[in-house]
Amino acid sequence: KRFEWSKDILLLERVIDSREILTALYGRGKAIEVEDEDGDIHFENCTFADITWTKPTNPADKPSGLEYIANPDALELWGRGAPNNKRHRFGIATFEDISDPDKLLQYTWEALKKCSVPKVSYTIKAVDLMQVTGENTEAFNVGDVVTIIDNAFSPSLEVDISITKIIRDYIYPENTRITMGNDALSLTGIVKKLSEYAARLRDKEGAYDVAADPTTPIRSDR
Repeated sequence: KRFEWSKDILLLERVIDSREILTALYGRGKAIEVEDEDGDIHFENCTFADITWTKPTNPADKPSGLEYIANPDALELWGRGAPNNKRHRFGIATFEDISDPDKLLQYTWEALKKCSVPKVSYTIKAVDLMQVTGENTEAFNVGDVVTIIDNAFSPSLEVDISITKIIRDYIYPENTRITMGNDALSLTGIVKKLSEYAARLRDKEGAYDVAADPTTPIRSDR
């Protein structure tokens, strides 16, 4: 279910907390042995620096040599500095059991998609189109995850959010009021869930038995 101004939203009130937003993430994988020019051995975390992503084949652009993946839409909305000179809000996502750079980049991107969206709550007055049209695709109930298209931002902000309260007007469907909130995971929680998912996939292949325990992310403004 998608709520948007041109369709069913009549009144929208929002509360936004953007303090924990990140717009770019460095990815760090499993520590691997590296031999320097003198023949000494030391350990370095796997990165995706040598991987290149280009749109539209990939979900974002990432040139070779760059050790982080960025969300340009989030930079435009939430970056630091003047509107014409935005700077990224950086973080680090560590997946200690991933040694494949391609997979590391994909998991880091998935983490970034989650932590580049603000914590937000909405109360909207909307037309209950399910009552008006009878279309099942327009149905919604408490606990459902729906999408709000908020055109107050440029580009428009699309937020996946849970319905926490509904006051329905069965006589006048346009008076239905809906309260929503997204209790966004911290970056640590996001990385942990992704790592656990990766571990379950590997368990099915018989490659690993234990999921990784990701480290706490490090924030930086550089």
